[in-house]
Amino acid sequence: MAAVGTRLRASLSAHEARLPADKARQLLEQLRQAKAQESSVPLTAAQCRQRMRQALFQAHHHSDKAGSREVAAQQLLAAPGLYASLRRVLHELQQRAGDRLPTIAESPLRILDVGSSWGAGTLAAQHTWTDASFACALYDTWLQRAQAASQWLDARPQLVPRMGGDGEGAASRYDVVIAAHTFAGGVAAMHPSTWAWRLWQCTGRFLVVLEPGTVEGFAHVVATRDALLRRPDGDDAEDAVIARMIAPCPHSGACPLMAGPDGSKGDGSAASGCVSFCHFAQRYERDRLLQQYRRVDRERQLVNTSARNISNRRFSYVILERPSTESPPSSAAAAVAASRVVMAPQKRGGHVILPLCCSDGHVARHIVARSDGERHGYARARRAAWGELWPFPLPHRGRMR
Repeated sequence: MAAVGTRLRASLSAHEARLPADKARQLLEQLRQAKAQESSVPLTAAQCRQRMRQALFQAHHHSDKAGSREVAAQQLLAAPGLYASLRRVLHELQQRAGDRLPTIAESPLRILDVGSSWGAGTLAAQHTWTDASFACALYDTWLQRAQAASQWLDARPQLVPRMGGDGEGAASRYDVVIAAHTFAGGVAAMHPSTWAWRLWQCTGRFLVVLEPGTVEGFAHVVATRDALLRRPDGDDAEDAVIARMIAPCPHSGACPLMAGPDGSKGDGSAASGCVSFCHFAQRYERDRLLQQYRRVDRERQLVNTSARNISNRRFSYVILERPSTESPPSSAAAAVAASRVVMAPQKRGGHVILPLCCSDGHVARHIVARSDGERHGYARARRAAWGELWPFPLPHRGRMR
């Protein structure tokens, strides 16, 4: 059990999730160049910073302009937090199922980065599998944004003109498909289940879907999950499984946090009766070069001024695997069966309350008391964190639903 427990820890420190310093400098330089091209007279350093802050403010408030300045400003705002959440998710994929990517050592790892805001998914993959060579591709409905991503990535990715198609076969699939903020960023302009099938047609082994940690983002993740985990009607055979769950769910049944007031499945909105939603958080350090632009201003009025150089990024995600003839290793099977801490643990004087999503498809309020000892993992419970897996046995003490 101890060996499995160490493998189930997939969290990253704030420093590990930090956007690399050279990439932060490159983002700033792109914004400076975009601002310099708009001015016919030389600007002082103070004037340049002021105009950069104005561009960031417009990007922060969803400006509909599509110039080079807006692209650079939105890239500067979105990249650090999105990179941190993608590093966390891909790190868990590496820990849970990285041994099922046998081509990493022999041939390039084929990555398709779908709308993940200026190549953040590609960059996170390169820093996750550091010993691998990559053949990367980008897809984005905003061509200028995809072109900006190809400028700041080390490996020049190929730009994909379209997503999925009925004529695409196994040869055109990618080892890992990363779809980040495709609904929040306006890339997926179709029904979530239809978009899920488009992504699945491009997936050779693993599909990673990440959305903001909001009710709407969670609903999009659940729609993708339901579309790809369901079996054909009347067929319960193992070979009828479309996709295999990797994370974060310890089961392949209906999400227990996605139900209406009558017990039927809802859509994740307040009207559907969804009182909670599954999301996680990753803390990351902001580069000092970017920190001065983190709090943007309008007419020289600062908004939310703060001297802290750390931030938390909340996200919802799902990792799915295309089933193969190979059986997963026993360690991977144990990881899937382990429960997941879906909310912040409540640590009391003599016990710890863990909100867990269990392998039986229910969310349970699990209490680990000091009197339970190490057999039930009391010391581990004192160190448990939101989002971790819980491999210890569960006495049935109280279900939240």
